[in-house]
This record gives sequence, C-alpha cells and structure tokens, in this order.
Amino acid sequence: MVCLDTDILVGFLRNDKDALKKIEELNEKNEALAVSPVVVCELYKGAFRSTKENYINFIETHIDGLIILEINRMTCRLYGEHKEKLKHAPIGDFDLLIACTALAHNERVITRNLREFEKVEDLKVEKW
Repeated sequence: MVCLDTDILVGFLRNDKDALKKIEELNEKNEALAVSPVVVCELYKGAFRSTKENYINFIETHIDGLIILEINRMTCRLYGEHKEKLKHAPIGDFDLLIACTALAHNERVITRNLREFEKVEDLKVEKW
C-alpha cells in the first residue's frame, strides 16, 4: 500500500500525464492506494475554490476507490514528536499530518513535494 499526497491526486484530476502514468504503474503492481484524511480535506477545499463544478463530483466518484487511513493516537504522537524535531526546519502542518499518518501506518508517501516530506525522519518518500 502507498499513501498518495494531494499533488498526485490533483494531477490525476487534471489529467497530468505523469500523475496518470504513476497511478497506472501502482495499479499494475497491485498496490493499494491510500490517503490521509488531510488529503481528502485538501481536495475538497480545492474543489470548492475551483470554478469547475465537476471537480466535486469527480472527487466523490474517485475517493471511494481509495483507502482513507485513520489519524490515530500514534499519528498524533508522531506529529508532536516531529513538530518539535523540525522546529528549526519547519514543515507545514498539513504536510506533517500526512507524513505522520503514513508513518503510523508504515506506508511510503508518493509526492512531488520532496522538499517538505524529506525533512521527516524515517518517512519513505517516492517522487512521481
């Protein structure tokens, strides 16, 4: 299983050839696709901000095919730990929550945002 960051799903939504190719590769490898609840929030925020009405329907159609990982106590503990560790190299709260959700579930994150996610110790990150 892999944890998808918001950027690859937005790329998929926009028919970005690289995002489509990466998701196709993951599907060919029978990788289960998962997301943090934070990613779902970010997708809806973008959809409601967008002028394209079909984005909400698109999200609701495709989100059912993804596993939504739980933000559990371990996620919260990891968030607190890494927030303190990274106080001199800050990372956005949403990105850190996504990273800690993946860590708590022992999953790697698929993203283009390596600059932020690579700051999180022990997180496996893969660029798309």
